[in-house]
Amino acid sequence: MLRQRLSRTLLFVSAVSLTVSPFSAQSVLAQLRVGTGVEGDAYYGYGRQGNNLLADVIASRIRAQADLVLAQSGALVNVETARRIHEEAISRSLDNYVKRVDAYWDARNRTESEKLKRLFKRYDPAKNRNWLAWDRYKNLPEMNYAVIPSGRGLNFLLLRLSGTVLAYEFSNAPGADSKALYAELHLPKSVLDNINLRRRAGNGKGIVFRASKGVALNVDWWPWALRKQIFDSSRKKFEQTRNIVIAESHKSNGKAAIGSKAINALDKAVLELRTNFDTYYTRQRRFANGTRSWSTYYTAKLFLKSLIGEVARLRKTGDSRAFTGEYRFQGDNVIQLLTYMSRNGLDFAPATPGGEFAYHDLFKMMRDIYVTVADQDSSLGKGPPTSIEAPRVRPK
Repeated sequence: MLRQRLSRTLLFVSAVSLTVSPFSAQSVLAQLRVGTGVEGDAYYGYGRQGNNLLADVIASRIRAQADLVLAQSGALVNVETARRIHEEAISRSLDNYVKRVDAYWDARNRTESEKLKRLFKRYDPAKNRNWLAWDRYKNLPEMNYAVIPSGRGLNFLLLRLSGTVLAYEFSNAPGADSKALYAELHLPKSVLDNINLRRRAGNGKGIVFRASKGVALNVDWWPWALRKQIFDSSRKKFEQTRNIVIAESHKSNGKAAIGSKAINALDKAVLELRTNFDTYYTRQRRFANGTRSWSTYYTAKLFLKSLIGEVARLRKTGDSRAFTGEYRFQGDNVIQLLTYMSRNGLDFAPATPGGEFAYHDLFKMMRDIYVTVADQDSSLGKGPPTSIEAPRVRPK
């Protein structure tokens, strides 16, 4: 009876202690160590001998259950810690991903901004070059004698005037003032007959024609180096094939392409002329009289290069209008000429020897027009600085 009451009391106490807190079980176990054995386990009481063996067994079970509860609680704590560490790792991974994306776009924006800076930096030198060129054309006429007949000075003013839409404004100007303006900017026939216009096509290919005629492959004038008797047959062959092409163009009235047979014959004739020219003018002949003979040779070489480019352009397009006069300028003043060239994508070709005076006259008229709008033209830079600025100190 005593043992049954004791076992029931121990079970009740252990149940109460486990229900209240796992840690209070240890205080109960400390009070139930009543074994007298000296052998076996010191904590669970295995192998003990004595009158209180049943109490030791119950106490050992209570201790085991308490240890299990402690282990489970520790496992729960470890799981919670692991979950928190895992969430922190995910959060840091997301932060790193966001930083990587931000870094990518920041680097890309910096790259694009640098590209834009370099792009806009190109404009300033070009504008300053335009300013220097305009300053030379306007204030230093003695430096323009070689530039004007080449067409560069006229092309410079043509681009500037086209950019300011000046030609269209003056062409639509009403009233008596426009008539007076046209009278001052009148172009006589002698000037138009010596103005060479060019329709560019790249790679040295293009069509060159007189403004008053509008007919390509103009051979009214041959350079001195090509007038030698040795080139007579080649020149006549070229002129004959050119006349055949012109006849075909007039026959179709500019509505049909030039036949391939006529174009091939013209191409063969101009190439034969160039071959004979290169064969005859050896290095000894080119420099027979020093720079004088070289200048004569070089002028003829440029003339042949222009002819070859025109033939190549005609062979590619077959445009018969180049020989029907449709490209002829039909106006009589500078404003109409600029309008015509701007609308048709033309520029000035180099002057033919003997026609330089027409380029100088036209240049003066165009210069006087541009003076009135140069201050409003954004394509001109500010020019070089008027004073030397202090050197910039690099910040530390």
